[in-house]
Amino acid sequence: MTINVRKPVEARAEAFIANASHSRPASPEEPTKTVVNIRFDTALLGRVDADARRLGISRTAWLHFAANSMLDRAK
Repeated sequence: MTINVRKPVEARAEAFIANASHSRPASPEEPTKTVVNIRFDTALLGRVDADARRLGISRTAWLHFAANSMLDRAK
């Protein structure tokens, strides 16, 4: 008898893929997203990744948080 144990990340990825066909377009109230390519110093990116792991969030979520924090502070 084989027991198939899935890692939490794999389970979330499978759930995301399964629901992809049910996605809906963004409403006017929802922000749309754009893919961007940016260059980072390797050491800085390592620090970003380490802090994102510490917080339990993705690199993208960390960058969104940091950008929003800086922009809010600039008001």
